[in-house]
Amino acid sequence: MSVDPSALLLGAAAVITAIGTIYVNRNSRRDQHRQAAAAAQVQRDQHQLEETKQALEALGSALTETRTDLHEERRLRRQAEAELEEKKTLHRHMYAAQESRCLEYAGQLTDTVLTLRGVVVDEIARAAADSALRALPSHPHDLPPATPPALEGEKDDPADR
Repeated sequence: MSVDPSALLLGAAAVITAIGTIYVNRNSRRDQHRQAAAAAQVQRDQHQLEETKQALEALGSALTETRTDLHEERRLRRQAEAELEEKKTLHRHMYAAQESRCLEYAGQLTDTVLTLRGVVVDEIARAAADSALRALPSHPHDLPPATPPALEGEKDDPADR
């Protein structure tokens, strides 16, 4: 049996071609798996990116809302502080006006007391003078007889008993 060298070459070429085809097929399937895995990874990354975008938009919206709320709270606080300061100023002015009126009334009362005191003193002096004048007889001959001091103690007075 003699082997034809061309058939041997043809057989060797067919084996090499088959091995090459198997190798290329294996590499091709490996590349397909890699591409499928890469496509799946891209899809997962895109999904994660979309979720991240939505989360960032929600956070941005919440941040904007929080900023708006914060600005509104600050505005309301400034407004309340201004109203409180206005009330304090009004109370200070009212207190100053009341204090001024009180001082004015105290001065008037002091003047009135001093005037009344002078009037009372004058009236007391006038009453004392009138009673002294009434006690005096109208004429020096109308004086009652003077009693000696020793006799004064001997008077029969029912209150002394």
